[in-house]
Formats: sequence, C-alpha cells, structure tokens
Amino acid sequence: MAVIWGLVGRRLFLNANATTTNASNTIIQPTTTYKALAKDTFQLEYLERDPFLGNVGKYNISPSNTANKKSVKGANKKGSVAIKWPAVSYFGLVKKASNKQPLALLKVNNKTQYVKAKDVIEEIKILKITRDSIALQFQNEKKYIKKQ
Repeated sequence: MAVIWGLVGRRLFLNANATTTNASNTIIQPTTTYKALAKDTFQLEYLERDPFLGNVGKYNISPSNTANKKSVKGANKKGSVAIKWPAVSYFGLVKKASNKQPLALLKVNNKTQYVKAKDVIEEIKILKITRDSIALQFQNEKKYIKKQ
C-alpha cells in the first residue's frame, strides 16, 4: 500500500515541477488535404434464385414487371372503373375524459372537421378510428389512411 501511495506522490511532485506550455500560443497546421470523393454508382442485377431460400425459378420478378403490378394493384377485380376518392387527410385523435368515444381531426376536400366512428361526411363513412390511422369507406371501397 505504501508503494502505491509513493508512486502517486512522485507523479504529483513531478507534474507540479514540470514546465507548462501555453496551448493558446501553439498553432497547429493541417498536414493533409481532403479531396472530394467520387460518387459511388452501382447497378442492381436480376437474380434467378432466392438468395435466402435457394429456390430457383419460383420468383420471376423483373424490374419491368414490378411497375406494372403496382398500377394494377389498385384497380378493382371485376373490371369496373377505379373509384376516385376525395382528398382526405387524417391529423390525429382527440379524446375527452368525460366521453369515451374518440374524435378524429379529418380534412376532406380542404374542410377540416371533427368526426367520430360511424359518421358520414361527403359520402365517406368513418369505420374505425385509431391513434395512427383511420378506416374509411367510400362507395363500397375501404381505405386506411395514416396520420400525417
């Protein structure tokens, strides 16, 4: 124990007697210059097999097919014309302590309104209100809108 305290004391004594240099007078010059990095480019390749499962030929999706599937996904199955929804935005949920039924702040065609479940606004029926989304029905088509 005495040895440890002796080493600590020696270090304190040597540091107290050392000459201090003023760091504010010392100017450090940068030794390296940085060059602008070239932009990294890459191209995705089409894979014939699933890299995780190893199935060959099961997944036949190419980049040109994915764009077509996205546009077809929103269309109705029976070949009818796609329904044009009014502009709807969901801004959040309001709950009162006295009333257990939540109110939602909804903007339909640039009109902001408070609505509750089962209300009908401009032919849009409110099905369900949650904290992060709202379920709506318009002309027998259901749609979920997330909070903005």
